[in-house]
Amino acid sequence: MWGQRCAAWVTRLPSTVLPADIQRWIRPCECDSVRFLRTPMLQPSGAAVLRFTSEARAQTWCSTQPPARLGGEEIRTQTVDLEDADLREREHYAGFSPELVSVVDIAAAQPMQAVLLSNLPLQTTADKLEKKLDRSYALNASMPKCTWPISRLVGAPIPSTVPAVWKLPPAHPESASAWFLVRLQTMSEALRLVRSWHRTRFLPQRFTLAQTGDRYVVEAHLMY
Repeated sequence: MWGQRCAAWVTRLPSTVLPADIQRWIRPCECDSVRFLRTPMLQPSGAAVLRFTSEARAQTWCSTQPPARLGGEEIRTQTVDLEDADLREREHYAGFSPELVSVVDIAAAQPMQAVLLSNLPLQTTADKLEKKLDRSYALNASMPKCTWPISRLVGAPIPSTVPAVWKLPPAHPESASAWFLVRLQTMSEALRLVRSWHRTRFLPQRFTLAQTGDRYVVEAHLMY
Protein backbone atom coordinates (compact mmCIF):
# COMPACT_ATOMS: atom_id res chain seq x y z
CA MET A 1 0.00 0.00 0.00
CA TRP A 2 2.97 2.29 0.64
CA GLY A 3 3.67 4.61 -2.29
CA GLN A 4 0.08 4.55 -3.47
CA ARG A 5 -1.73 7.88 -3.31
CA CYS A 6 -4.53 6.61 -1.09
CA ALA A 7 -4.82 9.73 1.06
CA ALA A 8 -6.02 13.28 0.57
CA TRP A 9 -4.58 16.33 2.30
CA VAL A 10 -7.40 18.84 2.83
CA THR A 11 -6.75 22.43 3.92
CA ARG A 12 -8.63 25.69 4.50
CA LEU A 13 -11.47 23.91 6.26
CA PRO A 14 -13.69 26.18 8.37
CA SER A 15 -13.37 25.55 12.11
CA THR A 16 -17.06 24.63 12.24
CA VAL A 17 -16.78 21.62 9.89
CA LEU A 18 -17.80 18.34 11.58
CA PRO A 19 -17.03 14.71 10.65
CA ALA A 20 -20.56 14.30 9.25
CA ASP A 21 -19.95 17.23 6.89
CA ILE A 22 -16.84 15.52 5.52
CA GLN A 23 -18.64 12.20 5.11
CA ARG A 24 -21.42 13.87 3.11
CA TRP A 25 -18.84 15.67 1.02
CA ILE A 26 -16.83 12.57 0.05
CA ARG A 27 -19.81 10.31 -0.62
CA PRO A 28 -19.98 7.94 -2.56
CA CYS A 29 -16.20 7.39 -2.36
CA GLU A 30 -15.28 5.04 0.49
CA CYS A 31 -13.07 6.59 3.14
CA ASP A 32 -11.32 4.61 5.87
CA SER A 33 -10.78 7.53 8.21
CA VAL A 34 -11.00 11.28 8.60
CA ARG A 35 -8.47 12.82 10.97
CA PHE A 36 -8.71 16.54 11.76
CA LEU A 37 -5.42 18.17 12.71
CA ARG A 38 -5.50 20.17 15.95
CA THR A 39 -3.59 23.21 17.14
CA PRO A 40 -1.57 23.12 20.41
CA MET A 41 -4.73 24.52 22.07
CA LEU A 42 -6.64 21.53 20.63
CA GLN A 43 -8.70 23.70 18.30
CA PRO A 44 -9.29 22.73 14.63
CA SER A 45 -6.33 23.81 12.51
CA GLY A 46 -8.25 23.90 9.23
CA ALA A 47 -6.50 20.79 7.90
CA ALA A 48 -7.49 17.14 7.76
CA VAL A 49 -6.16 13.87 6.36
CA LEU A 50 -8.58 11.56 4.56
CA ARG A 51 -7.55 7.96 4.00
CA PHE A 52 -9.34 6.10 1.20
CA THR A 53 -9.72 2.39 0.56
CA SER A 54 -7.80 2.60 -2.70
CA GLU A 55 -5.64 4.94 -4.78
CA ALA A 56 -8.32 5.01 -7.49
CA ARG A 57 -10.97 6.25 -5.06
CA ALA A 58 -8.70 8.99 -3.73
CA GLN A 59 -7.76 10.21 -7.21
CA THR A 60 -11.34 9.97 -8.46
CA TRP A 61 -12.61 12.01 -5.55
CA CYS A 62 -9.97 14.73 -5.87
CA SER A 63 -10.23 14.98 -9.67
CA THR A 64 -14.02 14.99 -9.96
CA GLN A 65 -14.81 17.05 -6.87
CA PRO A 66 -15.71 20.62 -7.87
CA PRO A 67 -14.09 23.35 -5.78
CA ALA A 68 -16.03 23.38 -2.53
CA ARG A 69 -16.70 26.53 -0.55
CA LEU A 70 -17.53 26.39 3.12
CA GLY A 71 -17.70 29.50 5.24
CA GLY A 72 -16.59 31.60 2.27
CA GLU A 73 -13.33 29.69 1.86
CA GLU A 74 -12.43 27.50 -1.10
CA ILE A 75 -11.29 24.16 0.28
CA ARG A 76 -8.07 22.79 -1.19
CA THR A 77 -7.42 19.08 -1.73
CA GLN A 78 -4.31 17.18 -2.75
CA THR A 79 -3.77 13.43 -3.14
CA VAL A 80 -0.75 12.12 -1.24
CA ASP A 81 0.61 8.68 -0.50
CA LEU A 82 0.16 7.17 2.95
CA GLU A 83 3.79 7.66 3.89
CA ASP A 84 3.57 11.39 3.09
CA ALA A 85 0.33 11.69 5.06
CA ASP A 86 1.99 10.05 8.07
CA LEU A 87 5.01 12.34 7.73
CA ARG A 88 2.84 15.46 7.70
CA GLU A 89 0.94 14.34 10.78
CA ARG A 90 4.16 13.40 12.57
CA GLU A 91 5.68 16.82 11.87
CA HIS A 92 2.48 18.59 12.91
CA TYR A 93 2.26 16.87 16.31
CA ALA A 94 6.01 16.66 17.02
CA GLY A 95 5.90 19.43 19.64
CA PHE A 96 2.77 18.26 21.43
CA SER A 97 2.92 16.76 24.92
CA PRO A 98 2.04 13.05 25.21
CA GLU A 99 -1.22 13.94 26.97
CA LEU A 100 -2.39 16.21 24.15
CA VAL A 101 -1.49 13.58 21.55
CA SER A 102 -3.59 11.09 23.52
CA VAL A 103 -6.51 13.54 23.49
CA VAL A 104 -6.26 13.81 19.70
CA ASP A 105 -6.38 10.02 19.41
CA ILE A 106 -9.33 9.70 21.78
CA ALA A 107 -11.28 12.41 19.97
CA ALA A 108 -10.79 10.65 16.63
CA ALA A 109 -11.72 7.25 18.06
CA GLN A 110 -14.86 8.48 19.82
CA PRO A 111 -15.90 11.57 17.85
CA MET A 112 -18.54 13.88 19.32
CA GLN A 113 -18.46 12.04 22.65
CA ALA A 114 -15.85 14.14 24.44
CA VAL A 115 -15.81 17.79 25.48
CA LEU A 116 -12.87 20.07 26.10
CA LEU A 117 -13.59 22.36 29.07
CA SER A 118 -11.10 25.19 29.37
CA ASN A 119 -10.54 28.38 31.36
CA LEU A 120 -11.44 26.91 34.74
CA PRO A 121 -9.53 28.03 37.87
CA LEU A 122 -6.08 26.44 38.01
CA GLN A 123 -6.79 24.93 41.44
CA THR A 124 -9.75 22.92 40.11
CA THR A 125 -9.11 19.19 40.47
CA ALA A 126 -10.37 16.40 38.23
CA ASP A 127 -12.02 14.65 41.19
CA LYS A 128 -14.05 17.69 42.23
CA LEU A 129 -15.08 18.48 38.68
CA GLU A 130 -16.07 14.85 38.08
CA LYS A 131 -18.27 14.85 41.19
CA LYS A 132 -19.94 18.03 39.99
CA LEU A 133 -20.54 16.70 36.47
CA ASP A 134 -21.52 13.18 37.49
CA ARG A 135 -24.68 14.50 39.15
CA SER A 136 -26.05 15.75 35.82
CA TYR A 137 -24.30 13.91 32.99
CA ALA A 138 -23.59 10.32 31.96
CA LEU A 139 -19.80 10.23 32.15
CA ASN A 140 -17.75 7.54 30.44
CA ALA A 141 -15.09 6.05 32.72
CA SER A 142 -14.31 3.01 30.55
CA MET A 143 -11.03 2.78 28.67
CA PRO A 144 -11.53 4.18 25.13
CA LYS A 145 -11.47 1.67 22.27
CA CYS A 146 -8.61 3.31 20.47
CA THR A 147 -5.68 2.15 18.36
CA TRP A 148 -3.67 5.30 19.28
CA PRO A 149 -2.43 6.01 15.73
CA ILE A 150 -1.00 9.48 16.39
CA SER A 151 0.65 8.39 19.65
CA ARG A 152 2.34 5.52 17.82
CA LEU A 153 3.26 7.80 14.93
CA VAL A 154 5.13 10.31 17.12
CA GLY A 155 6.41 7.76 19.63
CA ALA A 156 4.35 9.08 22.53
CA PRO A 157 3.53 6.73 25.44
CA ILE A 158 0.06 5.22 25.41
CA PRO A 159 -1.86 5.89 28.65
CA SER A 160 -2.70 2.86 30.76
CA THR A 161 -5.88 4.49 32.05
CA VAL A 162 -8.00 7.42 30.92
CA PRO A 163 -10.38 8.89 33.51
CA ALA A 164 -13.79 10.24 32.62
CA VAL A 165 -12.56 13.71 33.61
CA TRP A 166 -8.91 14.23 32.74
CA LYS A 167 -7.00 17.33 33.84
CA LEU A 168 -4.53 18.22 31.10
CA PRO A 169 -1.10 19.81 31.61
CA PRO A 170 -1.20 23.64 31.67
CA ALA A 171 -1.28 25.12 28.20
CA HIS A 172 1.45 27.57 29.26
CA PRO A 173 3.92 27.52 32.20
CA GLU A 174 2.40 30.74 33.57
CA SER A 175 -1.21 29.78 32.85
CA ALA A 176 -3.70 30.80 35.56
CA SER A 177 -6.43 28.48 34.30
CA ALA A 178 -6.99 24.74 33.87
CA TRP A 179 -8.48 22.63 31.12
CA PHE A 180 -10.03 19.19 31.11
CA LEU A 181 -11.11 16.46 28.71
CA VAL A 182 -14.54 15.17 29.73
CA ARG A 183 -15.66 11.90 28.14
CA LEU A 184 -19.35 11.10 27.96
CA GLN A 185 -21.35 8.00 27.04
CA THR A 186 -23.25 9.50 24.10
CA MET A 187 -23.09 12.38 21.65
CA SER A 188 -26.33 13.80 23.03
CA GLU A 189 -24.79 14.02 26.51
CA ALA A 190 -21.73 15.75 25.09
CA LEU A 191 -23.91 18.25 23.22
CA ARG A 192 -25.92 18.88 26.36
CA LEU A 193 -22.75 19.62 28.33
CA VAL A 194 -21.53 22.06 25.68
CA ARG A 195 -24.86 23.88 25.59
CA SER A 196 -24.97 24.18 29.38
CA TRP A 197 -21.36 25.16 30.06
CA HIS A 198 -20.08 27.13 27.06
CA ARG A 199 -19.46 30.80 27.86
CA THR A 200 -20.70 30.46 31.45
CA ARG A 201 -18.89 31.90 34.47
CA PHE A 202 -17.17 29.42 36.77
CA LEU A 203 -17.27 30.89 40.26
CA PRO A 204 -16.18 28.66 43.14
CA GLN A 205 -18.07 29.44 46.33
CA ARG A 206 -15.08 31.10 47.96
CA PHE A 207 -14.73 33.56 45.05
CA THR A 208 -16.95 36.39 43.90
CA LEU A 209 -17.10 37.99 40.49
CA ALA A 210 -15.22 41.00 41.87
CA GLN A 211 -12.40 38.78 43.14
CA THR A 212 -11.98 36.76 39.96
CA GLY A 213 -12.26 39.78 37.67
CA ASP A 214 -14.56 37.78 35.39
CA ARG A 215 -11.55 35.72 34.26
CA TYR A 216 -13.17 32.31 34.40
CA VAL A 217 -15.59 32.26 31.51
CA VAL A 218 -15.65 28.58 30.58
CA GLU A 219 -15.12 27.45 27.00
CA ALA A 220 -16.73 24.11 26.06
CA HIS A 221 -15.96 22.49 22.71
CA LEU A 222 -16.90 19.14 21.17
CA MET A 223 -13.93 16.97 20.25
CA TYR A 224 -13.78 14.87 17.07
